[in-house]
Amino acid sequence: ANGPPMYAGEDIAHAVERARADLLVVSGAFFSNGQVLDGLGDVIARARQAGAHTLVDLYHAAGVIPIDVTALDPDFAVGGSYKYLRGGPGACWLYVNPRHLDRENKPSALRTLDTGWFAKKDTFKYERTDKPLLASGGDAWLESTPPFSTCYQALAGLELTLALGVEHLRRCSLAQQAEMRTRMRDAGALLHEPDAPKSFGAFSLLPYDNAPALSDALRAEGVNTDARGNSVRFGPDILNSREELELAAQITARTIKAL
Repeated sequence: ANGPPMYAGEDIAHAVERARADLLVVSGAFFSNGQVLDGLGDVIARARQAGAHTLVDLYHAAGVIPIDVTALDPDFAVGGSYKYLRGGPGACWLYVNPRHLDRENKPSALRTLDTGWFAKKDTFKYERTDKPLLASGGDAWLESTPPFSTCYQALAGLELTLALGVEHLRRCSLAQQAEMRTRMRDAGALLHEPDAPKSFGAFSLLPYDNAPALSDALRAEGVNTDARGNSVRFGPDILNSREELELAAQITARTIKAL
């Protein structure tokens, strides 16, 4: 089936080996197309053999697919509770492999020199410029540290995820996405239908030339989506009913015709 570009773990590993990179930043599930990267553990191992550290972005993987960070053995991993872990905004986390800790006793251990994404000039534009565009004044010094109350909200989401089980959530997500694609197709709105749905995460894509405009129009009609590139992302949740999926399909088809 036609769809967004796919990434190959073999290509990523070869690129790191050729470039002699110091750091590989790679996603477990890509935010742009939802693809779950096959062979991630092998990519990490080969990067280490080539002398590169690895930072794995698990934001669209944690709570979506079963993950064993210890088995993957990256140097770093990042993620957050905002979406799939149902923990609200501000609850992001960084995993640092234990081999890089204890700087007091290991001179080779690492330390951070970071600034949080809240410090960006246009926080929600997700621009990736060569030179950082920071906010003015004191906002340029912002980190991503949440208020203390956020920890309680994040804990509630984690407890729910653990109680339901990621394996169960994954089965439900795949079933919901399949039903959503069927209802969208029947209504006249064509979502990308992958050949291997299990190779993708918790959202499906609707290709559209002016995706931001369509996403804004859908939000005005009560259908919450977001846009990345030339696609609108639909991510049904376990709390969504079949009636809501049908309603979303009808609204989406109607909105596309109106634009």
